[in-house]
Amino acid sequence: MEKEAGAGSCGMHQVKNLSSVICRNLQATQSLSLCEKKYRKGTSVRGAKVCVSSTSCSSVPLAKDNSLVLEHVGPSLAHVLRRRGKPFTEEETRRVMRQLLGGAGRMHERRIVHRDIKPGNILLGLGQGRGDVVVKICDLGLAVSMNETPSRGQAGTLWYMAPEVLLGKPEYDELVDAWSLGCVMAELLAGEPLFRGQNATDQLLGIFRVLGGAHGNPRLRELFPEERLSRDGFEILDGLLTCDPAKRLPATVALQCPWFAGSGNTAATAVAVAVKLASPRQKDACTTISSGADCRVAC
Repeated sequence: MEKEAGAGSCGMHQVKNLSSVICRNLQATQSLSLCEKKYRKGTSVRGAKVCVSSTSCSSVPLAKDNSLVLEHVGPSLAHVLRRRGKPFTEEETRRVMRQLLGGAGRMHERRIVHRDIKPGNILLGLGQGRGDVVVKICDLGLAVSMNETPSRGQAGTLWYMAPEVLLGKPEYDELVDAWSLGCVMAELLAGEPLFRGQNATDQLLGIFRVLGGAHGNPRLRELFPEERLSRDGFEILDGLLTCDPAKRLPATVALQCPWFAGSGNTAATAVAVAVKLASPRQKDACTTISSGADCRVAC
């Protein structure tokens, strides 16, 4: 049993074996040994020295059919949001953000900056228990190591870029991911992106209109009133969406805030239903790092 699940820089992705794994069929110009070596050394992640793993490798020499066998997770968060057609509740958002912040924190402990966290690079899958949802961050194609030279340049997706990246500052760090997570959190609660600029300048103006600039008044709380987001929840959103990176809330610190003291099963079940509804037609690549206790990369 197999079906097409999308395509990436190395070729086509196909779901096989009852959707438990995904096979990345390599382009004919890339040999199995070359691609396997590339993935295992982490050279596909620009500048990031990370442990890269795959389930196995498959090759049919005569047909020139080379594949890497990887974990198949589920639809992207962007896909779920589109299919769902309505914002996440605060409780559902909390369950997703707990895992996202945990995964980002694991990356940052290893001095890796993702630089492109967005709903399209977040995968949702069903866990072992009833109603459990597993959230994973994927696509480390733009990731860099903080152990490397700090001249990193502008990278990522415009709507989720931190102000310091938009301004062209080369010496940014893992806090750019915290900003992106704040944008994701706002999108979960609103059902649409918070900042939708046409270019870097327009994006910055949109940020200042919401968060307030040197002479502006912040409007973030107006957009997310207490009936939509509690005081503890707003503490997280406001902390992540802070223009000054020196004052921005790091992922690991955010997890220690009161908002994450508890989370209900009803919300988990609701998200699981949304994942099931989105799964049959999802076509997102399933290159993942775990956002749970075991943070790993599978290309």
